[in-house]
Amino acid sequence: MELKLYRALLIFMVLVSSGYYFLFWSRAPFEDSHQTSQIPESFKDRIFHWRYNNGWDFRVEMTEERVNWEGLTGTFEGMSYFTYPHYTQISEEIYFVTWPIPRIGVDSLVLDLQNKRIFAHVKANAKFYAIEGEIYCDSAVENCTPPQQ
Repeated sequence: MELKLYRALLIFMVLVSSGYYFLFWSRAPFEDSHQTSQIPESFKDRIFHWRYNNGWDFRVEMTEERVNWEGLTGTFEGMSYFTYPHYTQISEEIYFVTWPIPRIGVDSLVLDLQNKRIFAHVKANAKFYAIEGEIYCDSAVENCTPPQQ
């Protein structure tokens, strides 16, 4: 009986270890698992402030290397993060931009620069949001300062 229990425990440990290896340890590093692209020339060193219709405000700086975002109000207030996006130009002044946020989710955005609108599908912390809002500041047009609280 004791030998059967020992074997069962050993098999269980091997299965758990194998599962952990194949699910987590052997995965490609996060930085290598997301396709990135060249930033459009017109986005380099550009800063945007946008507000979603649910009250979330963000400051987003797009540099040649990465995107830096900062939550100004709402659920993400005080949070900031940098990430490596993928850009696709849909038409003149309309871009699809997506970036991963490790262990949290993915942001997929459509920026309509001509009409100063933003549309987003966000998966964050096991929740899905389909939201839209306004781009209320674009550093290519004006000097962006944070909104007054």
